[in-house]
Amino acid sequence: PESVVNLLGGTRSAALKVLAFAKLCLAAGAALFAQTCLADAGVAWRLALAVACGYVYQGPPFRFSYLGLGEPLCFVAFGPLAVSAFYRAMLPAGAAGAATGACAVCALLVGLTTTSILLCSHFHQEAGDRAIGKLSPVVRLGTANAFAALAALVAMCYASCAAAACLG
Repeated sequence: PESVVNLLGGTRSAALKVLAFAKLCLAAGAALFAQTCLADAGVAWRLALAVACGYVYQGPPFRFSYLGLGEPLCFVAFGPLAVSAFYRAMLPAGAAGAATGACAVCALLVGLTTTSILLCSHFHQEAGDRAIGKLSPVVRLGTANAFAALAALVAMCYASCAAAACLG
């Protein structure tokens, strides 16, 4: 019931509009990715791996989100892979591409925040996930334990910020 097509009326016309928009986004992303590949292969492979994580998360035939693997995949994609790719992309031409400690902390924070947001999205659909056999963390852990995991993720975000501030 929460698919974009159903939210837009569930008609064939809505499906075609969603498909056209998705193809437009794919073309724009492919063009930007091609430009990136020409500039720095290190950025390109990190972004390619991040996109691959996103695809196996929801795309057929994988749909690893149904196995409860969405949170780890999104942590890796948006945290270490994407942050280090964009860090490297912003370096001046010819600069060394090794990630710094600050980059690692930022990757951790972005990954933890993204994972927390994704985990929150499962609470309201626990019954629906359970009914279709989707093993989201809330289904696997139960609501109380999933809430405890969420609290731990948020605490890790604040602890990481505090540690980074203390270390300069």
